[in-house]
Amino acid sequence: MKHRTHETERLRIEPFEERHLTSRYVGWLADPEVVRWSEQQHVRHTLSSCREYYQSFRDTPNMFFAIVAKDPAVGHLGNLNVYVDERHGLADIGILVGERGAWGKGYGREAWEAVMRALLAEPGIRKVTGGCVADNTAMAKIMRGCGMIEDGRRVRHYVYDGLERDLVYFASFAQHG
Repeated sequence: MKHRTHETERLRIEPFEERHLTSRYVGWLADPEVVRWSEQQHVRHTLSSCREYYQSFRDTPNMFFAIVAKDPAVGHLGNLNVYVDERHGLADIGILVGERGAWGKGYGREAWEAVMRALLAEPGIRKVTGGCVADNTAMAKIMRGCGMIEDGRRVRHYVYDGLERDLVYFASFAQHG
């Protein structure tokens, strides 16, 4: 799949660029509530570490997107990544809606669904996957709402807030095959 911009009614999901590297973005990764269900909570991020992550996508089939609301008052509200395994026709999506004011408004689902559908339309992709800690009900709702099915579970996989938590995987399959 070409790393191109995807448009929805309210969003532009565009290839991440240097201009998206801002203190606002780094701030999302430093916000304990934003990264509550993410392994990113264990990492101290800087503009430099975010730049390294962005640059790690160069010369790979993987993709990194900025999620930008068409409403300029909202602007860059999060990021979405896609890790592609060309050999097996797999694409794994991850998302971060970092702008708290954008939470609960359907932006995450809108971005996820646009990219997931585009991936599933690609001839080389047969399966799109995603995962989350079972307690991350907002993320599970996005994946289920986009028609993904539960594809596996790692029981008591992570420890968050002192409690063992399951990691749940979801999948959607292409019609071509």
